Amino acid sequence: MIQDDIAIPAIAFIAVVFVLLAKAGGRSRGGRSKSTTVAAKSSAMDGCQVRTKPIMSTEQGRVHEMLIAILADRNVYLCPEVSLSAVFTLRHPGDSNKAFAARGTFSQKYVDFLVTDHRHLPICGIEYHGSGHRGGTSEIRDAAKRRVFEMAGLPLVEVEKGVTAETLRARVEGVLPDKVRRRVPSPPGRAPSPNRRG
Repeated sequence: MIQDDIAIPAIAFIAVVFVLLAKAGGRSRGGRSKSTTVAAKSSAMDGCQVRTKPIMSTEQGRVHEMLIAILADRNVYLCPEVSLSAVFTLRHPGDSNKAFAARGTFSQKYVDFLVTDHRHLPICGIEYHGSGHRGGTSEIRDAAKRRVFEMAGLPLVEVEKGVTAETLRARVEGVLPDKVRRRVPSPPGRAPSPNRRG
């Protein structure tokens, strides 16, 4: 009988806890429901005007066009403005806090151009130091980029404003691995297969 007297309140207490947890599950950390939070985030743009803009400057665009020509006969992809957090993963054995801090040194940064193979594995990064690049925190950003590329064993080609096509070609081709072969021209009248492996 004593056991029953203890068990019934205990069961009732557990049931109340489950109900409270279920209600809390539908709320965000700030105490608001998820739907309220989503609505608030969405309404934050109410009354604003949103327009598109170029993803690179005129100078970067010039380098981009040169790179397209340089890599045209290679089995590679050229990707502009790539987030470093999409390129690199980082961990520290036994210290997740240090890994989190280290990731923060590059996670919000971008590389101007990324060259990948046909499996989208990075081959090298290309950073253009144009006008307006110097000053402010640019040296700190550049150092962080160099460091993470170096630690990953991934080449980073850095070029200055006014670089010629010949210099750029020599710098880029100098870091391309042998496995990135030149494309073999297709027979006359036959278009190259987009899925052909290099």
